[in-house]
Amino acid sequence: MWISNSASGNLLYTYGQLVDKDFDFFRNLPITFIYEKAGYPSITCCHGSPASSRELLQLNEDPVKQWLEKIDTDYMICAHTHYPGEMTYKNKHYFNSGSVGISIDDAGYAQCMLLESGVENGTTIWKPQFLKVPYDNQKVAQDMITGGLLSIAPWFVNSNILTILTGIDCSAKMVELAEKLALEDNAQTKWPHIDEKNFEEAAAYYKIPDYRARNNEKEC
Repeated sequence: MWISNSASGNLLYTYGQLVDKDFDFFRNLPITFIYEKAGYPSITCCHGSPASSRELLQLNEDPVKQWLEKIDTDYMICAHTHYPGEMTYKNKHYFNSGSVGISIDDAGYAQCMLLESGVENGTTIWKPQFLKVPYDNQKVAQDMITGGLLSIAPWFVNSNILTILTGIDCSAKMVELAEKLALEDNAQTKWPHIDEKNFEEAAAYYKIPDYRARNNEKEC
């Protein structure tokens, strides 16, 4: 169902890079798992939430508190939000590792997290260390242009490049507005069949540049 446009072209592009071994790996990945090491607190680990890889658990919001009450461990590690950080609720701890690929508000850095053990009141605890690793974001942006990704998913990838270069993230808001504009044009429109003109309008509204006009690394 993926097509070459700003709604799903990035998924189509990624699909084209995968081989059978990759698909087998993904099929065997659990939605969530519990990391256990003798003598240390167990940790619930997932991408989005313990129930869904797509659920967003933003720091200090109610869904995080609800999940901390549900899980059987005192620690939970997630990602997906692209914002690193930690919070504690009822003596349970939530850590978000941030994002290696598209770090919001952190242009030029890949975010990651290390866990170190410590002792507090005679009890072993986990302490997060949040890292920011610099990388050549200009080259990554140029590779997205010259590698064909920008061509197959123009405005979504333009938004990603904007985030990589500046830290400014408008992707979700742009997609939401493009879909709204498409429905106004044609009430029968269904994702991913959204006209590029709707994405262009939404991108213009959020001041997202068109990097297709940039031909070399220096310009990017």
